[in-house]
Amino acid sequence: MLIDAKTGGVSAIMGGRNNDAALGFNRATRIRRQPGSAIKPILVYAPALEAGYTAASMLLDDATVFGDYTPRNANGRYAGWITMREAVTRSLNLPAVSLFRDLGVSRCKAFAARFGIPFDVRDDSLTLALGGFTYGVSPYRLCGAYAALASGGIYRSPYVVTRITDRAGTELYRHEPDGTRVMSEGSAFILTSLLKSVAQTGTANLLSALPIPLAAKTGTVGDETGNRDIWLACYNPDYAAVVWMGFDDAENGRCLPKDCGGGTYPAMLLSEIFSALYPSGGAPDFSVPDSVILVPLDRVTLRSEHLAVLTTGLTPASETVSEYFVRGTEPRSVSDYWQLPEPPVDLSVTLSGDAAEIAFTPPSRYMNYRLYREDAEGFSVLAATFEAPIYPVRYTDPVDRLHGAYAYYVVPVHPSLLSDGAPLCGRPSAKRWISVWRASPFSP
Repeated sequence: MLIDAKTGGVSAIMGGRNNDAALGFNRATRIRRQPGSAIKPILVYAPALEAGYTAASMLLDDATVFGDYTPRNANGRYAGWITMREAVTRSLNLPAVSLFRDLGVSRCKAFAARFGIPFDVRDDSLTLALGGFTYGVSPYRLCGAYAALASGGIYRSPYVVTRITDRAGTELYRHEPDGTRVMSEGSAFILTSLLKSVAQTGTANLLSALPIPLAAKTGTVGDETGNRDIWLACYNPDYAAVVWMGFDDAENGRCLPKDCGGGTYPAMLLSEIFSALYPSGGAPDFSVPDSVILVPLDRVTLRSEHLAVLTTGLTPASETVSEYFVRGTEPRSVSDYWQLPEPPVDLSVTLSGDAAEIAFTPPSRYMNYRLYREDAEGFSVLAATFEAPIYPVRYTDPVDRLHGAYAYYVVPVHPSLLSDGAPLCGRPSAKRWISVWRASPFSP
Protein backbone atom coordinates (compact mmCIF):
# COMPACT_ATOMS: atom_id res chain seq x y z
CA MET A 1 0.00 0.00 0.00
CA LEU A 2 1.19 3.49 -0.89
CA ILE A 3 -0.88 6.46 0.29
CA ASP A 4 -0.54 10.16 -0.39
CA ALA A 5 -0.08 11.53 3.13
CA LYS A 6 -1.42 14.96 2.24
CA THR A 7 -4.75 13.73 0.87
CA GLY A 8 -5.28 10.14 2.01
CA GLY A 9 -5.58 9.06 -1.60
CA VAL A 10 -4.20 5.65 -2.51
CA SER A 11 -1.29 6.05 -4.91
CA ALA A 12 -0.52 2.38 -5.48
CA ILE A 13 -1.73 -1.08 -4.46
CA MET A 14 -0.25 -4.49 -5.04
CA GLY A 15 -2.49 -7.24 -3.70
CA GLY A 16 -0.31 -10.25 -4.47
CA ARG A 17 2.26 -11.70 -6.84
CA ASN A 18 -0.29 -13.08 -9.32
CA ASN A 19 -2.26 -10.56 -11.37
CA ASP A 20 -3.80 -12.80 -14.04
CA ALA A 21 -7.08 -13.48 -12.21
CA ALA A 22 -10.07 -11.21 -12.73
CA LEU A 23 -11.37 -9.94 -9.40
CA GLY A 24 -8.57 -11.83 -7.68
CA PHE A 25 -8.04 -11.73 -3.94
CA ASN A 26 -6.48 -8.38 -2.99
CA ARG A 27 -4.35 -8.99 0.07
CA ALA A 28 -3.48 -5.33 0.47
CA THR A 29 -7.07 -4.48 1.30
CA ARG A 30 -8.72 -7.72 2.38
CA ILE A 31 -6.38 -9.74 4.56
CA ARG A 32 -6.28 -9.24 8.32
CA ARG A 33 -3.04 -10.51 9.78
CA GLN A 34 -1.31 -9.98 13.09
CA PRO A 35 0.94 -6.92 12.65
CA GLY A 36 3.56 -7.78 15.28
CA SER A 37 5.68 -4.86 16.42
CA ALA A 38 4.47 -2.70 13.52
CA ILE A 39 1.46 -1.83 15.71
CA LYS A 40 3.52 -0.56 18.66
CA PRO A 41 3.85 3.08 17.49
CA ILE A 42 0.09 3.43 16.92
CA LEU A 43 -1.22 1.39 19.85
CA VAL A 44 1.41 2.03 22.55
CA TYR A 45 3.87 4.84 21.93
CA ALA A 46 1.51 7.37 20.36
CA PRO A 47 -0.93 7.33 23.30
CA ALA A 48 2.03 7.33 25.71
CA LEU A 49 3.42 10.53 24.21
CA GLU A 50 0.00 12.14 24.34
CA ALA A 51 -0.28 11.10 27.99
CA GLY A 52 2.90 12.97 28.93
CA TYR A 53 5.68 10.48 28.34
CA THR A 54 8.68 11.77 26.41
CA ALA A 55 11.30 10.29 24.11
CA ALA A 56 13.65 10.39 27.12
CA SER A 57 11.26 8.67 29.53
CA MET A 58 13.03 5.72 31.13
CA LEU A 59 11.44 2.31 30.59
CA LEU A 60 12.50 -1.00 32.11
CA ASP A 61 13.41 -3.83 29.77
CA ASP A 62 13.55 -6.86 32.03
CA ALA A 63 12.00 -10.31 32.20
CA THR A 64 8.50 -9.77 33.58
CA VAL A 65 5.46 -11.98 34.11
CA PHE A 66 2.09 -10.29 33.55
CA GLY A 67 -0.34 -12.73 35.13
CA ASP A 68 -0.44 -15.66 32.72
CA TYR A 69 1.41 -13.73 30.01
CA THR A 70 5.20 -13.90 29.74
CA PRO A 71 6.45 -11.89 26.75
CA ARG A 72 10.07 -12.10 25.68
CA ASN A 73 12.38 -10.10 23.49
CA ALA A 74 13.22 -11.60 20.12
CA ASN A 75 16.86 -12.24 21.08
CA GLY A 76 16.07 -13.42 24.60
CA ARG A 77 18.21 -10.67 26.16
CA TYR A 78 17.21 -7.64 28.22
CA ALA A 79 18.72 -4.17 28.39
CA GLY A 80 17.54 -2.90 31.80
CA TRP A 81 16.61 0.76 32.04
CA ILE A 82 16.50 2.46 28.65
CA THR A 83 14.92 5.53 27.08
CA MET A 84 11.77 5.30 25.02
CA ARG A 85 13.87 6.13 21.96
CA GLU A 86 16.07 3.10 22.50
CA ALA A 87 13.07 0.85 23.21
CA VAL A 88 11.47 1.88 19.91
CA THR A 89 14.71 1.77 17.92
CA ARG A 90 15.51 -1.76 19.07
CA SER A 91 11.86 -2.89 19.01
CA LEU A 92 12.08 -4.28 22.54
CA ASN A 93 8.94 -6.06 23.71
CA LEU A 94 8.94 -5.77 27.49
CA PRO A 95 8.89 -1.95 27.64
CA ALA A 96 5.99 -1.88 25.16
CA VAL A 97 3.91 -4.37 27.15
CA SER A 98 4.63 -2.61 30.47
CA LEU A 99 3.71 0.76 28.99
CA PHE A 100 0.55 -0.70 27.43
CA ARG A 101 -0.48 -2.10 30.81
CA ASP A 102 0.20 1.17 32.63
CA LEU A 103 -1.74 3.24 30.09
CA GLY A 104 -4.65 0.81 30.02
CA VAL A 105 -5.81 -1.53 27.26
CA SER A 106 -9.12 0.28 26.67
CA ARG A 107 -7.46 3.67 26.52
CA CYS A 108 -4.88 2.54 23.97
CA LYS A 109 -7.47 0.74 21.82
CA ALA A 110 -9.67 3.83 21.74
CA PHE A 111 -6.67 5.89 20.68
CA ALA A 112 -5.67 3.49 17.89
CA ALA A 113 -9.27 3.27 16.67
CA ARG A 114 -9.04 6.98 15.82
CA PHE A 115 -6.25 5.99 13.41
CA GLY A 116 -8.58 3.55 11.65
CA ILE A 117 -7.31 0.37 13.39
CA PRO A 118 -10.14 -2.19 13.80
CA PHE A 119 -10.50 -4.43 16.87
CA ASP A 120 -12.54 -7.51 17.68
CA VAL A 121 -14.47 -7.62 20.95
CA ARG A 122 -12.04 -10.32 22.10
CA ASP A 123 -9.04 -8.04 21.65
CA ASP A 124 -8.70 -7.15 25.31
CA SER A 125 -5.39 -8.58 26.54
CA LEU A 126 -1.82 -7.34 26.87
CA THR A 127 -0.83 -9.43 23.84
CA LEU A 128 -2.26 -6.62 21.71
CA ALA A 129 0.82 -4.53 22.48
CA LEU A 130 2.89 -6.95 20.37
CA GLY A 131 0.29 -7.33 17.63
CA GLY A 132 -1.62 -10.29 19.12
CA PHE A 133 -4.97 -9.47 17.52
CA THR A 134 -7.79 -11.97 17.10
CA TYR A 135 -7.91 -11.21 13.38
CA GLY A 136 -5.31 -8.52 12.81
CA VAL A 137 -5.15 -5.60 10.40
CA SER A 138 -4.82 -5.15 6.66
CA PRO A 139 -1.97 -3.28 4.95
CA TYR A 140 -4.65 -0.82 3.83
CA ARG A 141 -5.66 0.06 7.42
CA LEU A 142 -2.15 0.08 8.80
CA CYS A 143 -0.94 2.32 6.00
CA GLY A 144 -3.77 4.75 6.69
CA ALA A 145 -2.69 4.91 10.33
CA TYR A 146 0.92 5.67 9.44
CA ALA A 147 -0.22 8.27 6.92
CA ALA A 148 -1.71 10.13 9.90
CA LEU A 149 1.77 10.29 11.45
CA ALA A 150 3.24 11.42 8.14
CA SER A 151 0.75 14.30 8.03
CA GLY A 152 1.58 15.46 11.55
CA GLY A 153 -1.27 13.77 13.41
CA ILE A 154 -4.19 14.28 10.99
CA TYR A 155 -6.04 11.13 9.99
CA ARG A 156 -7.67 11.00 6.56
CA SER A 157 -9.70 7.99 5.53
CA PRO A 158 -7.84 6.26 2.69
CA TYR A 159 -9.72 6.35 -0.59
CA VAL A 160 -9.27 5.09 -4.13
CA VAL A 161 -11.99 6.79 -6.17
CA THR A 162 -11.56 10.52 -6.68
CA ARG A 163 -14.68 11.12 -8.78
CA ILE A 164 -17.19 9.38 -11.02
CA THR A 165 -18.82 10.78 -14.16
CA ASP A 166 -21.22 9.41 -16.69
CA ARG A 167 -20.23 9.09 -20.33
CA ALA A 168 -21.41 12.61 -20.96
CA GLY A 169 -19.00 13.93 -18.37
CA THR A 170 -21.60 14.74 -15.78
CA GLU A 171 -20.09 14.37 -12.36
CA LEU A 172 -21.96 11.83 -10.28
CA TYR A 173 -19.56 11.61 -7.34
CA ARG A 174 -16.56 13.51 -6.01
CA HIS A 175 -14.53 12.54 -3.00
CA GLU A 176 -14.82 15.17 -0.31
CA PRO A 177 -11.52 15.68 1.52
CA ASP A 178 -11.67 14.87 5.19
CA GLY A 179 -9.19 15.21 7.99
CA THR A 180 -9.41 14.75 11.75
CA ARG A 181 -6.66 15.61 14.16
CA VAL A 182 -6.05 12.45 16.15
CA MET A 183 -2.72 13.43 17.70
CA SER A 184 -1.04 16.71 18.52
CA GLU A 185 1.46 17.95 15.98
CA GLY A 186 4.22 17.99 18.57
CA SER A 187 3.68 14.41 19.75
CA ALA A 188 3.38 13.21 16.16
CA PHE A 189 6.76 14.78 15.37
CA ILE A 190 8.37 13.19 18.46
CA LEU A 191 7.06 9.78 17.40
CA THR A 192 8.31 10.37 13.85
CA SER A 193 11.72 11.26 15.29
CA LEU A 194 11.75 7.94 17.17
CA LEU A 195 10.84 6.07 13.99
CA LYS A 196 13.55 7.89 12.06
CA SER A 197 15.98 6.28 14.51
CA VAL A 198 14.49 2.90 13.58
CA ALA A 199 15.26 3.60 9.91
CA GLN A 200 18.75 4.89 10.64
CA THR A 201 20.19 2.60 13.28
CA GLY A 202 17.40 0.25 14.35
CA THR A 203 15.59 -2.75 12.99
CA ALA A 204 14.93 -1.05 9.62
CA ASN A 205 18.46 0.28 9.15
CA LEU A 206 18.62 -1.12 5.61
CA LEU A 207 16.71 2.04 4.67
CA SER A 208 19.58 4.23 5.90
CA ALA A 209 21.39 3.69 2.61
CA LEU A 210 18.77 5.84 0.85
CA PRO A 211 19.39 9.60 0.55
CA ILE A 212 15.79 10.07 1.66
CA PRO A 213 14.67 11.01 5.20
CA LEU A 214 12.35 8.20 6.30
CA ALA A 215 10.59 7.00 9.43
CA ALA A 216 9.83 3.30 9.72
CA LYS A 217 8.74 0.42 11.93
CA THR A 218 9.22 -3.29 11.41
CA GLY A 219 6.97 -6.14 12.43
CA THR A 220 7.72 -9.87 12.53
CA VAL A 221 5.24 -12.55 13.62
CA GLY A 222 6.22 -16.15 14.22
CA ASP A 223 7.42 -18.70 16.73
CA GLU A 224 10.18 -21.24 17.16
CA THR A 225 9.07 -23.02 13.99
CA GLY A 226 9.48 -19.97 11.77
CA ASN A 227 8.05 -16.59 10.74
CA ARG A 228 4.68 -16.30 9.04
CA ASP A 229 4.12 -12.53 8.71
CA ILE A 230 6.71 -9.84 8.08
CA TRP A 231 5.83 -6.14 7.88
CA LEU A 232 7.40 -2.79 7.29
CA ALA A 233 5.63 0.54 7.61
CA CYS A 234 7.57 3.48 6.23
CA TYR A 235 6.79 7.14 5.54
CA ASN A 236 8.05 10.61 4.75
CA PRO A 237 6.06 13.89 4.57
CA ASP A 238 4.70 12.93 1.11
CA TYR A 239 3.88 9.22 1.30
CA ALA A 240 3.12 6.41 3.70
CA ALA A 241 3.76 2.84 2.62
CA VAL A 242 3.21 -0.59 4.14
CA VAL A 243 4.52 -3.93 2.90
CA TRP A 244 3.32 -7.32 4.17
CA MET A 245 4.89 -10.58 3.06
CA GLY A 246 3.64 -14.03 3.89
CA PHE A 247 1.46 -16.92 2.71
CA ASP A 248 -2.30 -17.34 2.61
CA ASP A 249 -2.69 -20.77 4.14
CA ALA A 250 -1.56 -22.43 7.34
CA GLU A 251 0.27 -25.20 5.47
CA ASN A 252 2.72 -22.75 3.93
CA GLY A 253 2.35 -20.15 6.66
CA ARG A 254 5.82 -20.64 8.10
CA CYS A 255 7.72 -21.13 4.86
CA LEU A 256 9.37 -17.71 4.94
CA PRO A 257 13.16 -17.84 4.90
CA LYS A 258 14.60 -18.20 8.40
CA ASP A 259 16.66 -15.04 8.16
CA CYS A 260 13.77 -12.82 7.08
CA GLY A 261 11.99 -10.21 9.12
CA GLY A 262 10.41 -6.83 8.64
CA GLY A 263 13.82 -5.26 8.20
CA THR A 264 14.95 -7.54 5.36
CA TYR A 265 12.83 -8.24 2.25
CA PRO A 266 10.10 -5.66 3.01
CA ALA A 267 12.83 -3.05 3.49
CA MET A 268 14.41 -4.02 0.18
CA LEU A 269 11.10 -3.56 -1.59
CA LEU A 270 10.32 -0.21 0.02
CA SER A 271 13.84 0.99 -0.74
CA GLU A 272 13.13 0.45 -4.42
CA ILE A 273 9.72 2.12 -4.17
CA PHE A 274 10.97 5.28 -2.46
CA SER A 275 13.96 5.47 -4.78
CA ALA A 276 11.54 5.39 -7.72
CA LEU A 277 9.39 8.10 -6.15
CA TYR A 278 12.37 10.48 -6.08
CA PRO A 279 14.55 9.56 -9.06
CA SER A 280 16.14 13.00 -9.14
CA GLY A 281 16.41 13.50 -5.40
CA GLY A 282 14.72 16.32 -3.58
CA ALA A 283 12.83 14.19 -1.05
CA PRO A 284 11.49 16.36 1.79
CA ASP A 285 12.43 16.02 5.42
CA PHE A 286 10.11 16.44 8.40
CA SER A 287 9.83 20.00 9.70
CA VAL A 288 10.20 20.64 13.43
CA PRO A 289 6.97 22.29 14.63
CA ASP A 290 7.10 25.37 16.85
CA SER A 291 5.72 23.29 19.70
CA VAL A 292 8.87 21.12 19.81
CA ILE A 293 12.29 21.97 21.22
CA LEU A 294 15.64 20.16 20.96
CA VAL A 295 17.28 19.85 24.39
CA PRO A 296 20.81 18.68 25.37
CA LEU A 297 20.73 15.94 28.03
CA ASP A 298 23.45 14.46 30.23
CA ARG A 299 24.23 10.92 29.10
CA VAL A 300 25.91 10.00 32.41
CA THR A 301 22.81 10.71 34.48
CA LEU A 302 20.59 8.95 31.97
CA ARG A 303 22.78 5.87 32.24
CA SER A 304 23.50 5.87 35.98
CA GLU A 305 20.41 7.45 37.52
CA HIS A 306 17.87 6.66 34.78
CA LEU A 307 16.89 10.30 34.79
CA ALA A 308 16.81 12.97 32.09
CA VAL A 309 18.56 16.17 33.20
CA LEU A 310 20.07 19.10 31.35
CA THR A 311 23.76 19.42 30.60
CA THR A 312 25.98 22.10 32.11
CA GLY A 313 28.73 24.20 30.60
CA LEU A 314 31.21 21.51 31.67
CA THR A 315 29.47 18.59 29.95
CA PRO A 316 31.67 17.21 27.14
CA ALA A 317 30.08 16.83 23.73
CA SER A 318 30.72 13.09 23.92
CA GLU A 319 28.46 12.88 26.98
CA THR A 320 25.66 15.01 25.54
CA VAL A 321 22.49 13.48 24.11
CA SER A 322 20.19 15.75 22.14
CA GLU A 323 16.52 14.91 22.43
CA TYR A 324 13.26 16.43 21.19
CA PHE A 325 10.54 17.45 23.64
CA VAL A 326 7.15 19.04 23.30
CA ARG A 327 7.61 22.45 24.90
CA GLY A 328 6.72 22.25 28.57
CA THR A 329 7.71 18.61 28.97
CA GLU A 330 11.48 19.12 28.80
CA PRO A 331 13.46 18.56 32.03
CA ARG A 332 14.28 21.54 34.22
CA SER A 333 16.88 19.99 36.52
CA VAL A 334 20.55 20.38 35.69
CA SER A 335 23.14 17.61 35.90
CA ASP A 336 24.84 17.24 39.28
CA TYR A 337 27.67 15.31 37.69
CA TRP A 338 29.21 17.93 35.41
CA GLN A 339 29.85 20.50 38.11
CA LEU A 340 32.98 22.01 39.64
CA PRO A 341 33.88 19.76 42.58
CA GLU A 342 33.14 21.36 45.94
CA PRO A 343 34.94 20.50 49.21
CA PRO A 344 33.15 19.28 52.33
CA VAL A 345 32.24 21.95 54.88
CA ASP A 346 32.00 19.74 57.96
CA LEU A 347 35.46 18.17 58.09
CA SER A 348 36.30 17.15 61.65
CA VAL A 349 39.49 15.68 63.11
CA THR A 350 39.75 14.26 66.61
CA LEU A 351 42.85 12.83 68.25
CA SER A 352 42.12 9.56 69.98
CA GLY A 353 45.17 7.87 71.46
CA ASP A 354 47.56 7.04 68.65
CA ALA A 355 45.06 7.76 65.86
CA ALA A 356 43.38 10.71 64.24
CA GLU A 357 39.68 10.15 63.65
CA ILE A 358 38.58 12.02 60.50
CA ALA A 359 34.99 12.47 59.36
CA PHE A 360 33.23 14.49 56.66
CA THR A 361 30.10 14.46 54.52
CA PRO A 362 30.72 14.37 50.73
CA PRO A 363 28.88 17.29 49.08
CA SER A 364 28.41 15.17 45.92
CA ARG A 365 28.03 11.43 45.53
CA TYR A 366 29.76 11.66 42.15
CA MET A 367 33.08 13.22 43.13
CA ASN A 368 36.24 11.61 44.48
CA TYR A 369 37.91 13.03 47.59
CA ARG A 370 41.57 13.11 48.57
CA LEU A 371 42.50 13.41 52.24
CA TYR A 372 45.84 15.15 52.90
CA ARG A 373 47.92 15.48 56.07
CA GLU A 374 50.19 18.53 56.30
CA ASP A 375 52.96 19.11 58.81
CA ALA A 376 53.94 22.39 60.44
CA GLU A 377 56.39 23.19 57.64
CA GLY A 378 53.71 22.96 54.96
CA PHE A 379 54.69 19.55 53.54
CA SER A 380 51.61 17.49 52.61
CA VAL A 381 51.19 13.77 52.08
CA LEU A 382 48.19 11.92 50.66
CA ALA A 383 46.59 10.00 53.53
CA ALA A 384 43.66 8.41 51.69
CA THR A 385 41.46 8.60 48.59
CA PHE A 386 37.69 8.02 48.60
CA GLU A 387 35.99 7.29 45.27
CA ALA A 388 32.42 8.55 44.91
CA PRO A 389 31.46 7.90 48.55
CA ILE A 390 27.73 7.88 49.19
CA TYR A 391 27.65 7.98 52.97
CA PRO A 392 29.55 10.15 55.46
CA VAL A 393 33.23 9.27 55.37
CA ARG A 394 35.00 8.06 58.48
CA TYR A 395 38.71 7.34 58.42
CA THR A 396 41.32 6.49 61.04
CA ASP A 397 44.85 7.75 60.41
CA PRO A 398 47.61 6.27 62.63
CA VAL A 399 49.76 8.99 64.20
CA ASP A 400 51.81 6.86 66.58
CA ARG A 401 55.02 7.82 64.74
CA LEU A 402 54.20 11.49 64.41
CA HIS A 403 55.24 14.39 66.60
CA GLY A 404 54.12 17.99 66.38
CA ALA A 405 51.25 19.90 64.83
CA TYR A 406 49.44 18.52 61.79
CA ALA A 407 46.61 19.75 59.61
CA TYR A 408 44.12 17.65 57.63
CA TYR A 409 42.22 18.89 54.61
CA VAL A 410 40.18 17.39 51.75
CA VAL A 411 40.51 18.14 48.03
CA PRO A 412 37.53 17.22 45.80
CA VAL A 413 38.39 15.67 42.42
CA HIS A 414 36.13 15.22 39.39
CA PRO A 415 36.24 11.59 38.19
CA SER A 416 35.98 12.48 34.49
CA LEU A 417 37.02 16.06 33.82
CA LEU A 418 40.63 16.99 33.15
CA SER A 419 42.54 20.23 33.53
CA ASP A 420 45.87 20.43 31.66
CA GLY A 421 45.85 16.65 31.38
CA ALA A 422 45.31 16.05 35.11
CA PRO A 423 42.06 15.34 37.00
CA LEU A 424 40.14 18.54 37.70
CA CYS A 425 40.43 19.44 41.39
CA GLY A 426 38.25 21.83 43.34
CA ARG A 427 39.41 24.14 46.09
CA PRO A 428 40.54 22.40 49.28
CA SER A 429 38.46 22.32 52.40
CA ALA A 430 39.32 24.28 55.53
CA LYS A 431 42.19 22.76 57.50
CA ARG A 432 41.68 21.02 60.81
CA TRP A 433 44.70 20.89 63.14
CA ILE A 434 45.77 18.42 65.78
CA SER A 435 48.83 18.34 68.02
CA VAL A 436 50.74 15.14 68.68
CA TRP A 437 53.20 15.58 71.57
CA ARG A 438 55.40 12.89 72.98
CA ALA A 439 58.09 12.75 75.71
CA SER A 440 60.66 12.16 72.98
CA PRO A 441 59.97 12.44 69.26
CA PHE A 442 62.55 9.72 68.64
CA SER A 443 61.20 7.17 71.06
CA PRO A 444 59.99 3.92 69.45
